[in-house]
Amino acid sequence: MPGILMADEIIGAIPEPLSTCDVAVDDETVITLRRHGNPSGPRLVLCHGNGLAIDLYYPFWSLLLADFDLILYDLRNHGWNSVSSLGNHTLPALVEDHDKVLAAIDAHYGIKPKVGVFHSVSALVTLLSPNKGDDFLARVLFDPPCVSRDVGTWNLKPRRRAWLQSPDVGRHGLKPGKNWRRFSRTFRLSGARSP
Repeated sequence: MPGILMADEIIGAIPEPLSTCDVAVDDETVITLRRHGNPSGPRLVLCHGNGLAIDLYYPFWSLLLADFDLILYDLRNHGWNSVSSLGNHTLPALVEDHDKVLAAIDAHYGIKPKVGVFHSVSALVTLLSPNKGDDFLARVLFDPPCVSRDVGTWNLKPRRRAWLQSPDVGRHGLKPGKNWRRFSRTFRLSGARSP
C-alpha cells in the first residue's frame, strides 16, 4: 500500500486490512468496509469528509491500531469505492449509505458497542440519520458543516474574530495574520493535538 506524505516525508505504508466487506448500498454502488486494529478492543467506526478518503487520516487512526477494533469506510465515490452515478452523490443518498453501512458492520463483524468518529460531511450525515445516533455508544464529530436555521448560511467572520480575541489565542502565543497561518499549517501537518 502507498504511504502518506506529510511534512515532506512518508510516515509509513498503510497496512493491509485484517478483513474487508463489500456493502451494496444501491443497485450500482458498493462501499468497502475495512477492519484494522485489535478485534477484541472497543469498536470505532471512522469516515472522512467530502473529497477525501479515510486513508488520508492514517496518521490519526494509526495511533489507535493497538487498542481499538477499527472499522473504516469511504463515502460513495471516494477512496476504495468505485465511482457510481454522480447524480446519486447527494446528502440523502449518503445518509442512506451510512445506515446500511452500520447494519452491515453488525451483520458482518458482530454486534458490539460502537463509537463513531466522523469528519465534515460524514459528521453531518450521522446527524441527519433517522436513527439519531442510536447505533452508537457515542459519536465524535470533527467539523460537521451544520447550518444555523436562524442565519441560513455560514457566517464565520464573527466567530473567528471572537476566537482570535479570546484568551486561548494569547495562551498559545498566537497573533492574527501570518503567525496564525504558519501555526495552523504546522499544527495540521504535525498531527499534534490541542492541549
